[in-house]
Amino acid sequence: MATEIFTGTAVKVTDVEKLSPGEKLGLLPGDVLLKIGKREPLEALEMPSILEEIGAEKEWITVQRDQIIFRVATIGGATGITLEPYPLQGEVSLEVKEG
Repeated sequence: MATEIFTGTAVKVTDVEKLSPGEKLGLLPGDVLLKIGKREPLEALEMPSILEEIGAEKEWITVQRDQIIFRVATIGGATGITLEPYPLQGEVSLEVKEG
């Protein structure tokens, strides 16, 4: 098992448009995006097209909701969400099964 460590600044979902790809992924206001595919979350603020491109790349978004951390597959992208910077309080870790 491997451990992923997240530190620094993530992004927080502040709004999700009805029937958008972001809603279809199950994203909710208040979710914290720790990683967007291979990219750091702040890149989505600088280049919102990343949220569309990630669907074609079939990557994962790592999400923290309350005390639960999980991943969602991004088929169809993650557009239709509004984000803001969110400073993480210390380290956030996720145990990942390899293989």
